[in-house]
Amino acid sequence: MGNALKFTHAGNVDIVIGCSYSPSDKSRVDVYLEVSDTGIGISPAQTERIFDAFHQQEGQSTRKYGGTGLGLTITKRLVEMMNGTIEVKSVPNEGSVFKVSFNNVVVSTVRCEQLSDMGDTEIPAESYISKGYRAARRRHRLKPTDPQ
Repeated sequence: MGNALKFTHAGNVDIVIGCSYSPSDKSRVDVYLEVSDTGIGISPAQTERIFDAFHQQEGQSTRKYGGTGLGLTITKRLVEMMNGTIEVKSVPNEGSVFKVSFNNVVVSTVRCEQLSDMGDTEIPAESYISKGYRAARRRHRLKPTDPQ
């Protein structure tokens, strides 16, 4: 989410949380978290290397946006340690979608249907970050703000 906000100057950053389960086995669910943005996007060549350590998009982005190039590498390793997957789809100058999925997660109570009943919300990006807001709804739209 941090990268989505960093690389989106206009438009939106959306967070979607979802889960599904089999009616025959409600003790296991498939869970996903998807972060999409209307930011600068990533080229196909860069997308192939996006999870490599210390890799950053070529050009001026290192100087302009900063960072070490470790965030997505660490994220991928943590997701894989929890038997999950992470994938990215991106189009330069249109935006990116990152999706983290966990399958067959053992749970004590299934409340997936409540996610869709809660509807969508729109909140300013700075309140999401500064207050440590935890997403409990199906979709949140963050409005990037000018860093100046």
